[in-house]
Amino acid sequence: MKLEKGKIDGRQLMTLMAGFLFGSAVLIYPGQWAGNESWIAIWGGFVEGCILLLVYIALMSRFPGKNFVEIVKEVYGRFLGNLVALFFLAYLFHLGSLVGTNYHDFIKLTMLVQTPSSVILLFNSLVIVYAVRKGIEVIARCSEGMVVLLCVFYVIIFLMSCSQIEWTNFLPFFSAPLAKVLWATQMTGSFPYGEVVAFLMIFPAVNNLKEIQKRSLKALLLATLIFSIGSVQTIGVLGDTARLYVYPGFQSGRLINIANVFTRLEIVIGVNFLLMGFLKMSVLLYTTVLGIAQVFNLKSYKPLVLPVGFLMGLAALINFSTVSENIEFNNLVYPIYVLPFQLIIPLITLVVALVRKLPRNGGDSI
Repeated sequence: MKLEKGKIDGRQLMTLMAGFLFGSAVLIYPGQWAGNESWIAIWGGFVEGCILLLVYIALMSRFPGKNFVEIVKEVYGRFLGNLVALFFLAYLFHLGSLVGTNYHDFIKLTMLVQTPSSVILLFNSLVIVYAVRKGIEVIARCSEGMVVLLCVFYVIIFLMSCSQIEWTNFLPFFSAPLAKVLWATQMTGSFPYGEVVAFLMIFPAVNNLKEIQKRSLKALLLATLIFSIGSVQTIGVLGDTARLYVYPGFQSGRLINIANVFTRLEIVIGVNFLLMGFLKMSVLLYTTVLGIAQVFNLKSYKPLVLPVGFLMGLAALINFSTVSENIEFNNLVYPIYVLPFQLIIPLITLVVALVRKLPRNGGDSI
């Protein structure tokens, strides 16, 4: 029995995946570990993300109409499959809490300094819980308008900041050590590109499975273009001082001043981040509760949305004691921590399915 009867079209998949990729990355731009060569890490991460995406799509093409929980049950059997599924769902839950932590830290540091953290996360959780209870169709429809607005605003802000860009900040080219650039590329590949592994739970909701590959690759390309624009703006405006800021992209928007009329445009970047954070946390909560309901053979995932949503918000509150701990985890631990979930488990599942010639009745290529 299908727990989610809602369907989305190819365009909605593209905007939903692009919004998911933007998530926290519109504020904490990927690849910044590589300094003035972060644009190289962004495009390297894009290539890595495309390879991972093709693995996910190859897996889905063998089991059309089934999400990852259903696939691992068929590949590994009920008992082992449920263990693998719970392991995977724990990652989605944890990732949702990490996005919530980023969301909370940003609001706490830049906007509502005196507001208790619990209040911020409470209202955030309520909005996300409401959206997830409405289903994947509603979340996807929200993404259509939000992603278009983000792209338009990002281009406008970039054009307004062009007069402040110092192109010498990009020199000298290829001066960073190769190991540093490669690590920054892996960081970018894991955050945010590899996180689209969550869409293994959403692909079956697409009404035309043949559009999945084309639309998903377009989403990755769109996100990469926006990340590149943000990287050029941040490096060009801030230069080496970018490393001094927790949110360098936000700071570069703050410095825009056109005739003392267009100023303090960082609020636009902040609003974009809040909208994309909403999309990403909604997708992660939705995929988590849908998977849990399937593991335990429940008739509906909706009773789980409220308790799991608040648990995710609580985890976001206690993940790290300081912002610096969060940054250190993202830079040094996260790119390794996610390898089993983003690469090893999906790849092994695909290989086992090929070896066992599953499904027995054959799969349709996407």
